[in-house]
Formats: sequence, C-alpha cells, structure tokens
Amino acid sequence: MYEERSAAGEVNNVTGVIQSMLFPVTYERKRDRATKVGFIDAQGNQVVPPKYDYIGNFSEDRCAVEVYLDISEEHDRLRGFIDSSGREVVPLRPSYFHTDFSEGLAQLEDPESGKVGFIDSWGRFVIPPQFECEYEGEVCKGFSEGLAAVAFADGMGYIDRQGREVFGQRFDDAGRFNNGLAVVQPLGSAAEDGYFIDKSGQRLMTVPCVIPYRSPGFQNGLCQVRIATGESEWRFKTGFINTSGELAFDNVFNVAGDFNEGVCVADRRWEINSQNVWKKGVIDTQGKWIIKPIFDDIGSFNHGLSTFSLNGKYGLINIEGEIVFGPWYHHIQDFSRHMNRSFGVKCSELVALTPAFPVKPRKLSDARMYIDRCGSIVCPTEKRVNEFEK
Repeated sequence: MYEERSAAGEVNNVTGVIQSMLFPVTYERKRDRATKVGFIDAQGNQVVPPKYDYIGNFSEDRCAVEVYLDISEEHDRLRGFIDSSGREVVPLRPSYFHTDFSEGLAQLEDPESGKVGFIDSWGRFVIPPQFECEYEGEVCKGFSEGLAAVAFADGMGYIDRQGREVFGQRFDDAGRFNNGLAVVQPLGSAAEDGYFIDKSGQRLMTVPCVIPYRSPGFQNGLCQVRIATGESEWRFKTGFINTSGELAFDNVFNVAGDFNEGVCVADRRWEINSQNVWKKGVIDTQGKWIIKPIFDDIGSFNHGLSTFSLNGKYGLINIEGEIVFGPWYHHIQDFSRHMNRSFGVKCSELVALTPAFPVKPRKLSDARMYIDRCGSIVCPTEKRVNEFEK
C-alpha cells in the first residue's frame, strides 16, 4: 500500500466543464525508489490509489492499466481497463498487447492463441481473436468510420465491424479513415511515401506531392503534404491538399502541423539581425493567419486552448490569440497528452488538467505539477515521494 501525502494549493474549476477522465500520478517509495501509478480527478482528489505499474491513454472513457507479476510467472503481466470513476470495467487478465478504444472497440491479445481480436467496452470479444499483433512493426490504429486496418501474416488489411475483410488488398502500413480516405504504403515498397485510398480501395489521384505513409491523413478536410519548391535551400515545403486531391490554398510552409478544430500551427521565416528566425503562428482552413507567427512554439488546441512558448518560457493561449496566462513555466505539455494519440486520432474531449514544469522547482518532487485551463495549480506535483504502509 502507498500513502498519499496531502497536496497544497488552491483548486480552480472551469465553469461548465463535464470531466470524464482521470489523470495519472506516479508515487515513489523512498527505500528502493519503486513506483506505482494512481489517478486523480480534475479537482486534484485521489480517485484510484497507486497500484498500477503501467497506464495507457484515456479514450472513450476507458484507459488501459497493467500490473506486473513475478518474473517467474508464465504471464508476467495482467492488463485491463478502468473508466473515469476508477472502476476496472474490463477485468485484469493475462495479455501482452492492446490498442486504445475507438468507436467502442479495442484490440486485445488472447495469450493462449497469441492472436488478437476486438473487445467491447466491457471486455467481451465481439470480433474473435484471429489477427496478428503486428506486421513488420506496424499495428492496428483502431476503428474509424466503420473500418480498421489489422495485421495479417502477409500484410495490413482492412476489416469492418463484423470482422469481415473488405476489398482484399494488403499493405506494408495502413492508416485510419478520415473524411472517407486513408493513407497506405504499398506492400514491398522501399520508399517512405504513401497514397490515399477510399473505402472501396481505389486510389485518390492528387497534385504532384509527397504523402508520408505515417501521415495522420485528412483532418477538417485537409491533409499535410510535401510540395517540391525548386529552391536549393528548401527543396520541399509543407502544403495542404483537400479531399479532391487538389491544393487547398497556395501558401506553403517550412513546417506545419495537422489541422485540428479548424486551425493549424505553421511557421514563418523572419530576418532578424541578418539571420533567419522561424516563428510559429496559426492558420485557418483558407491558409490565412489568425494568430500572427511571433511565437517560439504553439501546441495542439483543445477546445480553443493551447500551450505556447516565448523567449524560452511557456504559457496558455486561446484560439483568438489572447494570452490566458504566462509565459512563466519551463514547459507545459499539451492538454491532449493523456488521450488516445494514435495516428489520425484527435482529442475531442475537453481536458481539464495538464502537466507543467516550473522554471526553478524548490525540490525534485516539485519539478512537475498539474495546472488547470486557467493556469492555476491543482495538484502541486505529479511525482510524489511516499513511504509504503507496513
């Protein structure tokens, strides 16, 4: 058993937030520095005592948890899922592989056969174990728009929610369907380029561009691609195509993210004191700047709020470009950090807390804390040093 030390600091709630996820807290035992993970809620209250050795990401009110067993055991770990109340809604069982929930289903390995199938949110197999865990290191990225790419012995292929294979093609890698299209890499291809297919397996013809096979695909109807510029210094730049395969707008960027909530973080080169300096801003789906590129970094937006950095310090900014607080932290992680972050998955839930790192922590245990969407400290340290109860 672990004992939680009381936490100082005021709790500031976000009005109107319906919170349906928990936040992990790592506890450490002084004697041998052994660690366990528990969970707190959005107000900083402990909901799950520290008892897990590994935790996954919250997705659709489910989060994978693991308990490691004695190394001499035939199966050295138990794996299950908890919900936002901390209940083990999918009981712990021997398993070496899982995926996060997507469209109500998640992959889970059957340790007896070594095959994986799909379970529902209560742990019942609705698609029996029959697939491989991976193909050449590539794994299933979950169901999206009714289809999922799974690993077969001879490549990645797509199935529907009944487990039936669709259009019978194999790929080295296959992404999630977004806006009716998915990125795939041809079987046996030595290149790292991909192309888009529709739900019948037909290839989408596009303007000349390079589509990385690990692209998350279309978001908000647009997808990031590499465009040849002919410039000797910058041979390729980042542009965006639409679902028709045409350029969405003429603007191109050295570096740009993916669209989320109708916006995208991109950079612009400025000449300052005869030197090239890159700064980040935010564009809309027309390629127009809605937040001027004057920041060192901007994170992914979650319900209109994101992190930013300026002059080496981090704060929070809203989608109108207004600074909510800061910058004065050494680093602040994205609000979607503890959500499903598979390729092509965007966090749609409003997340109340995120880890932040002070510039000069008073002690090591204070080097990481949770802050809310107003920048107020809710849990003063994410890593707590505690003694076991005897």
